[in-house]
Amino acid sequence: MKGSKKWFKGYWTDEHYLDKYSGAQRNANNDYVAVKADEEQLIAVIVDAAERGGNAQRFAEHWSTLLLTTYTQPTRLPLNILLRELHKTLVPEFLHERASYSLVDIDLRNNSGEIIYVGDCLLAVVTGSQTYRVSRPHVINHTFTSLGDSYAHILTRVLKANRFMPPERIGFTWQQGDKLLLSTDGYWQWQADGQTQCSDDASALHIIPDGSGCHFTAETEDTNFRVYI
Repeated sequence: MKGSKKWFKGYWTDEHYLDKYSGAQRNANNDYVAVKADEEQLIAVIVDAAERGGNAQRFAEHWSTLLLTTYTQPTRLPLNILLRELHKTLVPEFLHERASYSLVDIDLRNNSGEIIYVGDCLLAVVTGSQTYRVSRPHVINHTFTSLGDSYAHILTRVLKANRFMPPERIGFTWQQGDKLLLSTDGYWQWQADGQTQCSDDASALHIIPDGSGCHFTAETEDTNFRVYI
């Protein structure tokens, strides 16, 4: 990555690593990732669209690329105002779609960053064999703990056209040698269950800061996912 500034949308080339698997109970993988990176900063948006409304894949691509390109402009509106303006673009094409999303803004020089998210696309810091979640999913059983895990799929914040929901913002840091893991809820569930095949879409972007930028390697099993450079 050193000295280069390129756009990557979707899967990565040999410099990047993105696991992406279609769920057995899904007709198609409706996750999408967009990234912009240089030797000082990495910004990534991951979107997990629900399989409803008939336009989930396009919805995920639209929101991830639009949010990234506007967020990374040299001059931009304050975040909540920006998100409200972008939210207006969901009408009329995406009236029935729903999605979770996360944006991570990573300062590679200072080992710090911020996650801005709605729903259950999460960020974790991996230290050796230990994984520490930075963010918690916006699900109803975290608000009402007596409901139990059977309600973990019910979101309390979601991206949808008929109502704007503000994101949660959390700052984070990491130590040299740690890995950052940005992923959809299907990936976390798949890892927790230890199954060879996941029922939901499972996507994860592995980010490995190395002191002079980021190091990535590539792996993919989804031939329907596109990459743009």
